[in-house]
Amino acid sequence: MHPFIEQSIAADRMRELQQEAAAARMARLARRGAPPKGLRKLARAVAGVVAECNDAQRRLLVRTAATDRYLAEPRRAPDTYAEFLARTSTSLLREPTADLRLSGDCVR
Repeated sequence: MHPFIEQSIAADRMRELQQEAAAARMARLARRGAPPKGLRKLARAVAGVVAECNDAQRRLLVRTAATDRYLAEPRRAPDTYAEFLARTSTSLLREPTADLRLSGDCVR
């Protein structure tokens, strides 16, 4: 498997484990006598903002590290299978739904 794909899968798994750990911590706090409701709400809001920033940073890194950005002709088909694998190891462009494709929407 391509190293970038393995890193991406590992990063996704790490994020899932961190979310499960956070949920377990919250459940433990709820059993012990949780902090005031306003504090919990604020903590969730801060955690949501941090998670969103982490996700945006990860997506930005994937986009800027994409091999297609550094090619002379990025829209040209790859010459070899190895080049194809290198290009598709990064995140792919958004594919519209079948309904949108039928109405003429194209990949962005």
